[in-house]
Amino acid sequence: MGDNKNSNPIKSALILLSLILFGCWYLIDITAEERITLVVAGSHNILVQDKDNHTTEISININISNLINKDEKYDIQYKKRLWQRPRLISITPINVPLFKYKL
Repeated sequence: MGDNKNSNPIKSALILLSLILFGCWYLIDITAEERITLVVAGSHNILVQDKDNHTTEISININISNLINKDEKYDIQYKKRLWQRPRLISITPINVPLFKYKL
């Protein structure tokens, strides 16, 4: 029984420490902006390439694959959290022509 009483403060401290670490992880996220080239557009994620040719897979909440085009440049903003895939916040096309068709 004596060991059980000694382990209660240790268990409480470990639970408290776990809750604090989880809270810090949950609250700390990084918002980043980049100019990218779209490599692949799927229904749940996009694969992008930055200026240094690094590819990143970014999660999207809605299917925008019909609205964006492969091999085109976009400015994107996304949130990133430790041990999670980045999540897209916004995407803006670069050099969008005002008129798509010749008159």
